[in-house]
Amino acid sequence: MDIYPRVLYNLLMIFYAIGIGPGEPELMTLQAFHRLEKCPVIFCPQTKNGDSVALSILNGAGLDLSRKTIIKTKTPMIRDEARLSENYAEIAAQCAEFLRAGSDVAFITLGDVSFYSTAAHIAKKVGELGFSVEFCAGITSISAAAAKISMNLAERDEEIVIIPADSAVKNGILRAELSHSGTKILMKLAASYRTVIETLFEMDIAKNSVLFQNCGLSGERILHLKDFSASSAELYESQSYFSLVIIK
Repeated sequence: MDIYPRVLYNLLMIFYAIGIGPGEPELMTLQAFHRLEKCPVIFCPQTKNGDSVALSILNGAGLDLSRKTIIKTKTPMIRDEARLSENYAEIAAQCAEFLRAGSDVAFITLGDVSFYSTAAHIAKKVGELGFSVEFCAGITSISAAAAKISMNLAERDEEIVIIPADSAVKNGILRAELSHSGTKILMKLAASYRTVIETLFEMDIAKNSVLFQNCGLSGERILHLKDFSASSAELYESQSYFSLVIIK
């Protein structure tokens, strides 16, 4: 007989997948801020040592978290789709407990929620459980990086090619991807960082490339590769998970 109240909660409670920008608190949108102000439960990703970059952004933006339930989650940095899906399902089930209890839930992610985002995967799992899901757009690291150097990423009909570098290297298609016309953006290069940098020099396109590390975060570095050689130690000494390269 309790099916009707549970269905009602499924319809009324909302799971928000919220992009909070690339790092600088000022780059979190007003929509994200206001959604999080109203949401009593916030899930956020954390590192192995328990730190949460995403949570530090909320604190930096002046969001009052004192009366909110904060749940830190871990997602393994692996490519095993079955294990990842299981992890997402476990987090979604945790979110569903709060939704069934009558609380809206937010899951925050760096950058934009629709762009290489864990939050989007969890939102899909929550939706499959019958709950309403809403995305809240965020500024991407790409946009923030381009703004740092006052770069126009695309002009008129110019193409933009976004390349997940680790996958391109693994599949042997990095050079082909870099041969496309227009602006090229390399992301997700944690496992192939050195290979990517060396390839840019080998293809003679390093002179048109800018490397960004920790854009908007502590330890930010912006390196114009035209000022270096392929063997420059400085290019490799602070390799970061939060790295991207723009070639234009």
